[in-house]
Amino acid sequence: MALTYEIDTKLKALAPVLDEHADWYAQVLRRVYYPEEYTPNDFAGSPETFQSWVKDVEKENIFEKATLDTLKKTHQDMVEMATEQIRNANASDIKISVKAFDNFSTIYENFVLMLRRLEKDLAQSDSGLDVATGLRSKKALWHDMEREMERLSRRGKPFVLALVQIVDHEKIKQSQTDDRYKEILDEVVKLIKKCVRSFDDAYRSDDGEFVMCLKQSEQAGGSAAIARLLRFLEEAELFYEIDGKQHEVDLTCCVAEPMPGDEISELIVNMRNDLGRYEVDADTSALEYIEKSPLQRLVESMDEEDESAAL
Repeated sequence: MALTYEIDTKLKALAPVLDEHADWYAQVLRRVYYPEEYTPNDFAGSPETFQSWVKDVEKENIFEKATLDTLKKTHQDMVEMATEQIRNANASDIKISVKAFDNFSTIYENFVLMLRRLEKDLAQSDSGLDVATGLRSKKALWHDMEREMERLSRRGKPFVLALVQIVDHEKIKQSQTDDRYKEILDEVVKLIKKCVRSFDDAYRSDDGEFVMCLKQSEQAGGSAAIARLLRFLEEAELFYEIDGKQHEVDLTCCVAEPMPGDEISELIVNMRNDLGRYEVDADTSALEYIEKSPLQRLVESMDEEDESAAL
């Protein structure tokens, strides 16, 4: 399909945004590494090209509002992180931690990635979004996970997956009106979005199922995100009604930290299967389960075989 003049114009306008932010990122690093070469107050924030580009595309309604809101929030967080690191670099008694630096690098990379996605979306007319929820789509999940596994293998950048399922989803879907079902789905999605940071991603992976990709995080970070989600769910007091009786909407959650060499598709299947073996207790609002990676499963099975052979 040929690009319209408007889309082609917006596509070309992304190039200077990416170029100027690459220069900006380099300037931030120079100020962090060599603070003595600069005065404390000479940092001008970020290039104005991004704000100008956003205003233009908002007028044209080319992208979903949720997509642009996430992009703007990521940009704001990135600039605030940069400003804080430069301020700390100029303070002789504050040392910038490796984690803080990695978080800044991660959010910058994710900002660039989001712009690249929009660039691809403009060219292919494919937003990578799930229309019903505004989360990223199942198709985008597999593509994005390839990139995350490559970053993990080559650069040691960890990430955690959290699988979230609505308990008795089919029963809820069949028993509720379309409007009420959408309200419940929208509320769960809202809670998930509330749990992820601006540089994380969230996907609708199946009916009543979602995946959160928490970057620059390990197992404990995934468990913390799930704890927030379950707390938000409890505070939301979300119910559905069947035959005049109210039932609380419950979630089951599974956390896994992929290891180099893991197959993400296999890992997610294992997460689904293991969650399927558990039932939410009547007195518990949700279940959290810590998943083993496929490699962990293989190593443990080999250890068990060795122990059996020794006996």
